[in-house]
Amino acid sequence: MTRHLLALALPTLLLASCAAAEAPPQPQPTIEADGALSIPDGYQPGAPIDPARVDCEQYLQMNPPDVRNEAQRLCASSAPGERDRNPYCQIEAITAACTRPAPDAGPALTPEQAVPQAQAAGPKGVTATFEIPVASVEIYATAPRLHSEANHENGKALSVHLSEAAHQTLAARLGADYTKTLQGKRIRVTGTAQRFHVASFTAGEDSKAFERTVIELQDAADLVVL
Repeated sequence: MTRHLLALALPTLLLASCAAAEAPPQPQPTIEADGALSIPDGYQPGAPIDPARVDCEQYLQMNPPDVRNEAQRLCASSAPGERDRNPYCQIEAITAACTRPAPDAGPALTPEQAVPQAQAAGPKGVTATFEIPVASVEIYATAPRLHSEANHENGKALSVHLSEAAHQTLAARLGADYTKTLQGKRIRVTGTAQRFHVASFTAGEDSKAFERTVIELQDAADLVVL
């Protein structure tokens, strides 16, 4: 069983702030029972919309995080060759542009600044924008963790733990091997850095404990590659 894209249809809701040209009826994408997006062979999206021309305040008011996250999921659900015809990938680009920290929002915190601030802040952590060099990548379960230090257990690292949804969206945006591409680059992340005490266990070895400073990234729009 399929369902048509109603609440998330383009441009009636997600791009309500953009003028839409009249077009003859055509087959529309549908969401399959398993939640994947099905794009008909005859479907052609409208002309690309420049994210810089979107009224971001109105866009974000009309499209709360759960709606934007669903659009990101639907973008990630299609094969790479289909993404240029997937209207939700355009939405993901607009979300990224509208949630990107403003250049004049003040300097971002470096790991050297963020780690002691998160430690002093206690459980509530430090909410800010962070500029992080990606020195190493760790694949944990089904999503990666990006670390500012080659040795992420040395207590100095600022780590970004990606949710599965954020991982899939970044793979759709940057390519399936994006974690390799990010190594050695700098990223800007908006979120909350929190300090945790971690116990590590390895078979045949003594357990060890260390402190870790982590940003849990739920929304891929909060990560920008510099």
